[in-house]
Amino acid sequence: MKISELKSAEPISFEKLKDRYSSHPTAHTSIKEGLDGRPKIVKSGPFGNEMPDLTPEKIKELVIARGMPWDPQYTDRVIPYWASDERVDGQGDIVLANWLFDEFKQNSPMPYSHEWSAPPVGRVIDWRVMMREDGNYRGRALWILGLFATKDMWEWADTIFRLVKGRFLVGGSVGFYSKVIIDIKDDQERARLGLGRYGVILDENHLLEYSPTTIPALASSVIADKMRKGRDNGTLESYDVHMLRELKRQELQGSKNGKEEWLKTENLLLEIARTLWPKERFELHRELDVPVTLENPPISDPTGQTSFKELSPEVQTAFANLQKAVDSLSATVIPFMNRIEATMTDIADHMNVKPDQPPQDGQDGNPDPNAPATPPADPTKEPPPKKTLETELAIAVRHLQTLSRTLKGN
Repeated sequence: MKISELKSAEPISFEKLKDRYSSHPTAHTSIKEGLDGRPKIVKSGPFGNEMPDLTPEKIKELVIARGMPWDPQYTDRVIPYWASDERVDGQGDIVLANWLFDEFKQNSPMPYSHEWSAPPVGRVIDWRVMMREDGNYRGRALWILGLFATKDMWEWADTIFRLVKGRFLVGGSVGFYSKVIIDIKDDQERARLGLGRYGVILDENHLLEYSPTTIPALASSVIADKMRKGRDNGTLESYDVHMLRELKRQELQGSKNGKEEWLKTENLLLEIARTLWPKERFELHRELDVPVTLENPPISDPTGQTSFKELSPEVQTAFANLQKAVDSLSATVIPFMNRIEATMTDIADHMNVKPDQPPQDGQDGNPDPNAPATPPADPTKEPPPKKTLETELAIAVRHLQTLSRTLKGN
């Protein structure tokens, strides 16, 4: 595409582009501030990957060319990406494959999700604009080759790498700024190009960074199948489930209906994880604004008397089913209880009463003289026996059944 051939092309400023993105936001495009304070355009997409003929010798040559010491592990830690092409994207824009790498080649960073509060998870060691043929598209595209840090360098980066290899993190996004921003004024010309209603053409694009990112919206059966395959082939460990949960939590923070989506995703991931790793303990994390603990909590008897793993399989299964039921119920009941607590707080504030203040014996705050005295404990009697875990479990089940009948109105 040549801009000079477009009759109604009109350059616009970056400020106008920011206003347009702000007024018509999508999940595909955003404006973020770079390390140097400059705003950058961030565009995401589930681009496929393709590996040209890259031998171990070629990978070693690319690593050394970036000024990095060679490690034989790197041979198996490279991931190719189609980072961008000239199709109309989710924002309705066209990003021309006129990429400039003057700044990018100085560092070629690869942070996770454009997050610079932590070290990068790797580095881009090769990049080029080349022809891509993919279904109904044949045209120029930006291809990059990402190298992920090893586990002994940074365990979190290794987790991201394994999630990418397992196809849980299938997307990526480019961070860049465009020197030329073109608005097309003629409706027929816009229609011919396929531009969205508010879409623009971005040209002379300066690449700043590339990030693996996003957990795709997949059906529960697909997620379960991916997790099962990952466990079986050794690319997914129980620890990685916590990272998946934390990445999804970060993605949903600040989004509309984020709390509801979080509880739905959290319950789904925990249900699958408990099936795949039945001897591990996964606890429901309800708070969207609090990070997920990135470790498995120890499994033990709540009374502190018996190791969970020492119990019979039947009791373990019953307890696991109870935990699932409680977690599922919590996702529905807790919002309702929160509304009740908020209403009670409002009433208490109106009456100038502390809602958690314990009740008094008498209405005037003095002990009730007519209340029967509490008899002293009989020292000759043996104390009641301690409840076993099985007993506690049975009591909990009965309470849960009672609560369930109450909620259902039975």
